[in-house]
Amino acid sequence: MPIPEPGLYRPSNLTKEQREADLAACYGVTVEQEITHEEAQRMRQILARFESESKPIQTIDLNNPPREPYRFQKFPMLVYRGGETLRVNSDAQLNDALDNGWSKDASSFHDERTEDLKPAYQMEVQQAETKLAEAREASRRRRTHEAA
Repeated sequence: MPIPEPGLYRPSNLTKEQREADLAACYGVTVEQEITHEEAQRMRQILARFESESKPIQTIDLNNPPREPYRFQKFPMLVYRGGETLRVNSDAQLNDALDNGWSKDASSFHDERTEDLKPAYQMEVQQAETKLAEAREASRRRRTHEAA
């Protein structure tokens, strides 16, 4: 089978513009044409309508993403009795729980200790208080010495 050589092709009878148009059509590229002022205005209107329909591009900072505003929701809520908790999802459940001895207020978990500390712990507390008092006294002396 013979290999076609470039010199063996017949010359084209198309003009340069026709060849460029055919080549552009092969690649799916449109050839730039002179457009009238009315056509340009119509294209601008089409573009403006398209841009108004589409959402504008929004830039989001990944380190500080947008947050939804807080919206108060009464339920679900917890009710308390002793050390137990119960989750309620509606007013009816809340009223039933309150009728059965549950409370909306949690018991206080930060009460003072009633039992005495062990002697070893008492000694440690006294040593810490002594060191703290000495540090305060030294700081006071430094301030009065610097002021004088």
